[in-house]
Amino acid sequence: MKQVLQKFIAGMGMAFALFIGCGMAVNAATYADIFDAAYYAEKYPDVVEAYGTDPNVLYAHYVNCGINEGRIPGKVFDVKKYRENNNDLEGLYGDNWAAYVNQYLTEGLAEGRVGYGEEFDAASYANRYSDLKNVYGYNLAALYNHYLTRGKKEGRNASYEATDEEKKDSDQKPVLAGHLITRKANRLFTYTNEERRAWGLRNLTWDNSLAKLAETRVTELPIRFDHIRPNGDSIYEYRVDAENITMWFDDPEDAHNAFMEYWTDANNIIDPDLRKVGIACYEVGGVYYWCELFRE
Repeated sequence: MKQVLQKFIAGMGMAFALFIGCGMAVNAATYADIFDAAYYAEKYPDVVEAYGTDPNVLYAHYVNCGINEGRIPGKVFDVKKYRENNNDLEGLYGDNWAAYVNQYLTEGLAEGRVGYGEEFDAASYANRYSDLKNVYGYNLAALYNHYLTRGKKEGRNASYEATDEEKKDSDQKPVLAGHLITRKANRLFTYTNEERRAWGLRNLTWDNSLAKLAETRVTELPIRFDHIRPNGDSIYEYRVDAENITMWFDDPEDAHNAFMEYWTDANNIIDPDLRKVGIACYEVGGVYYWCELFRE
């Protein structure tokens, strides 16, 4: 096993270059961003007994073995709590621990999902302090570096657990905490264009500005499920030519079928004059909200 780990270390640089080149976003976190050798050694004495305390060997063990065993890599991510608190992933990944880790690194964090780190949670830290989120977004490495070098000294809170004051403040706001699920939105985009092609129409083009507005809309739908926004504005005041909304369905295909069963929504999907679309999916309390926004 030690020889396997040594060979793995030798090829690690190329492996991660390939990993990043195969679809990870530029600011997406990597295994290195969530791994802490000292933490790993203290938490898993069986690994230390077998392989020693060399940080590179411990890292190789995690990437090659520990990740598949559901081991916790460091203070910023707990894969077991992540699985427990993201029921929508359970049906996808089952006991595939590595899949949960990769989902968090490539999608989950960007969706604002909590990583349940023992000392630090990137999404909570960014959401708690808008000045940091405006600069770093959900860049885990940058946020954690800020916390270690400045945030902790400034008394900033990086825990995923809300303080009593935050809980009290949250109770006074008509906002439900959930998360965006980009992979489901992307799947609905695929089904929508498949429907268009079945009617002999050209594909819709994904529009980032519409997608951002759709993300805002799905977070509003639990508060007011209507084409009128919670602030009283009509969605059509925002350079939108058509909107489809639905709820409950956790499967993108089911959501699409629901749209096609309602004639106004179906007409929007197969309207040849509509050329652009932005789609979002939002899960809160086990309920899924969907929004498609169209523009000519």
